[in-house]
Amino acid sequence: MSADTRSAYLSDAQPPEVAREQEKIRRADAVVVQFPLWWYGMPAILKGWFDRVFVNGFAFGIDSATRRRLRFEQGPFTGKRALVVTTLGDRPRSIGPRGKSGELRELLFGLLHGTFAYTGMSVLPPWALPSADRLSDYERARDGLRERLDRLFIDEPIPYRPQFTGDYTEEWELAPHVDPGESGLRVHIDREADA
Repeated sequence: MSADTRSAYLSDAQPPEVAREQEKIRRADAVVVQFPLWWYGMPAILKGWFDRVFVNGFAFGIDSATRRRLRFEQGPFTGKRALVVTTLGDRPRSIGPRGKSGELRELLFGLLHGTFAYTGMSVLPPWALPSADRLSDYERARDGLRERLDRLFIDEPIPYRPQFTGDYTEEWELAPHVDPGESGLRVHIDREADA
């Protein structure tokens, strides 16, 4: 599948609606994705959008001229920012560091790190509206989101570790000298930069 989509992208044979979406991404300084959190992930229709639009050759791959891997700090979308805005039914503390549902950045790790950071984007901490199904203070929610969007180009991104600077082995495992004895998703964040 990846070879087929790469070939279609490189030969300009993609469906026109896909090419239009890719052009929007290409022109954007920031990508804001808003969705309701369903079963602890994005809705299938949004996942399908990523599958069709973020294809090999466009969002990742290998540069045919230099043979350089196009991912993470070498990704094609370096310089762009990414923000996830999500609504969910969980209570606010349930998505905190000790919450039953898991800390929000870890809960969304696949999208934040595995899609946005993988393609080179600077990923901002996500914004969430918990208990959205019981919302009564609409103005507060609106103002909170507006404030966050106003900081889109000011807030510091999540300092995910770069792939090609010695933190990872050739097998893409965290090198033994980096946070020895630690494991889990948080090891992929540079704690010194996150302090």
